[in-house]
Amino acid sequence: NDASYAVLVVYGIMLVQQALTFKAIRQTALLFFTIAFAAIFFSTALSLLDMSEKWNAVIVGLSLICVAWGLLRYSYSTLPGFWFFAGSTSFMGGLFGVLEGKPLELIYLFVAGVMVYVSTVVRSTAMMVVSVLAMLSYIAYFTDKHFVDSIGWPASLVFLGLVFVGGAAGALRKKK
Repeated sequence: NDASYAVLVVYGIMLVQQALTFKAIRQTALLFFTIAFAAIFFSTALSLLDMSEKWNAVIVGLSLICVAWGLLRYSYSTLPGFWFFAGSTSFMGGLFGVLEGKPLELIYLFVAGVMVYVSTVVRSTAMMVVSVLAMLSYIAYFTDKHFVDSIGWPASLVFLGLVFVGGAAGALRKKK
């Protein structure tokens, strides 16, 4: 009576079919759907193993980032952008859920910064956008939670913004 088992069977079969067809034909669309079916299959499998949705999102998201990074080595140049976006969105969303309200919550800001750096290494605009939005969203969340009535906090945010702009300028110079 659990629909998750049906999803696992259907997407498992679709994963095998798409992977074998891709191996024979080598078309980009087949690889795209192979990755999609694999992500759904493994997410469902982790769910059936009673893994929390947050950790499930972290693991599947990080896996998709690794797959996208691996795709950069091959001639499937249209695929990594989407999978970097999907993977980093899942990873950052799940990580926030895992760390929210915990003593180590500020690690999220550090991880978002690392993701910004990784996005420059792999040259992924999609990952950069997700990472910067995650960082800005966390700063807004943190401000609302802890400093909503503080006078010095806006000045600190302006200073922090200038530091980020300087860092971005340095990254662009390094890229050129």
